[in-house]
Amino acid sequence: MNPITKSLILGLLLASGCSPYASKFNCPDTDPGKCVPVEQAYLESKGGRRPERAAEGEAALEAYRARLFSRMAGLLEEPAAPLVAPPKVMRVLFLPYRGAENELHMPRYTYFFVDEPRFVLGERARELED
Repeated sequence: MNPITKSLILGLLLASGCSPYASKFNCPDTDPGKCVPVEQAYLESKGGRRPERAAEGEAALEAYRARLFSRMAGLLEEPAAPLVAPPKVMRVLFLPYRGAENELHMPRYTYFFVDEPRFVLGERARELED
């Protein structure tokens, strides 16, 4: 088949509306929907009334928040606890080397503590270091 015949057949198919990718749907677009939060959509689906279980969940959440806030308030009222200064950590790179029995040791890092952790007590920390 020559190229002119191919293009003529393709043109007839396109003109007749037989396209493999039709852009029209069979179902009409009747309900475009709403853009609302999930809780509001749930309430609307239930007719605007809250179910009993949701009310219990909200009460439990409020009780949890009150307990959490009272605990935070207690932490704020406590005297300042001393802070701990972390120890210094050093990283050492061992380059590849050959061992005594002709084995190859590959490069790797080794970590170790240079000093111990210590308490930081404000101005007294300098006195303790001396």
